[in-house]
Amino acid sequence: MIKLPWKRKPPPTGLDCGQSWAKLVGFKRTRQGICLHKIGRLPWTVHDREKPQQMAHRLSALYSSLQIPPGQVITSLAGHSVIIKRLHLPAQQARGLPEGLPTLAAEHIPFDIEDVCLDYHVLGQEKNETTVLLVASKKKMVHERQWVISQAGLGSRIIDVNGFALCNCFEFNYPELRDSTSALLDIGANQSTFCVVDRAYPLFIRDAGFGGQQITDRLAQVLDLAGTQAETLKWQDPEALAFDVRPVVDREMQSAFIAWTEDIQRLIHYYTNSLSMAGPQPQTLYISGGGSLHHGLQDILNEYLDFEIRFFNPWRKCLSDDSFFDTGYLDSLGPQFAVAAGLALRGIM
Repeated sequence: MIKLPWKRKPPPTGLDCGQSWAKLVGFKRTRQGICLHKIGRLPWTVHDREKPQQMAHRLSALYSSLQIPPGQVITSLAGHSVIIKRLHLPAQQARGLPEGLPTLAAEHIPFDIEDVCLDYHVLGQEKNETTVLLVASKKKMVHERQWVISQAGLGSRIIDVNGFALCNCFEFNYPELRDSTSALLDIGANQSTFCVVDRAYPLFIRDAGFGGQQITDRLAQVLDLAGTQAETLKWQDPEALAFDVRPVVDREMQSAFIAWTEDIQRLIHYYTNSLSMAGPQPQTLYISGGGSLHHGLQDILNEYLDFEIRFFNPWRKCLSDDSFFDTGYLDSLGPQFAVAAGLALRGIM
């Protein structure tokens, strides 16, 4: 047998450094298709968020516990540090990209161009017009994320955007919807990401300032509890709550969910107004993120929104070894890994 002097490197893992949890997903390509290889998560503490070195230490421990050797990761950013603009450019101006990207960004991005990383993606081309997604991320946030990853002994191959990762995961797992329009909502702790996908392209991506932490804070205030106690309380089975506590928890959670539906309706309004002409309207909303798993949320969304509400399944078209992965675990927590799975898919497709 001849020993080859090289070994194929494993694909990069997708690492979603979320607001409350870090989630990682690793895929590998087999003859049968793309197969789930690794999955893991860890909750961030207040100290982790205050001390980036502590975040790096815990990420390193997570990769070590899953026996993932140091390597490249694909991670992402979201929130106010990222701006996404859909622009309709004259064909001649679009042909001048990427050289003309800084000049174009200066017209549409409210940041100093020297302080941001820029990228773009062509969505479509007509005879005299090209539709382009312009993306700007603050360099400070990019460098901070790269520093944490490097301190964890990992390499940051790509820094993506949460919304793009979500769309990428949806495109792979729901190929039969490629020619239709769908809405995606990833609900985090302090912010959520809303996307409209049409013919496999992200027509609209917007981050919104609502999430599960609002419920935790409200329960802590109303019931005079520590934040950790309130967090535990909101995830308990409603039937297991104490008789005097259950009505309070139910009321506060429903109030938060109804407020979320109002935010979602505003996002749909923004999307409609962003179109240069009457555009496709989504009929189904796929929900993901840890916040999507709150008891009773799906029922409230169905009641108050004119959408069919479904949970986003990031494993729908992925293979997995039932003898290695607990299918019940994958099904119950799958929506929380939608962004991480989308990042990992970018590294293997």
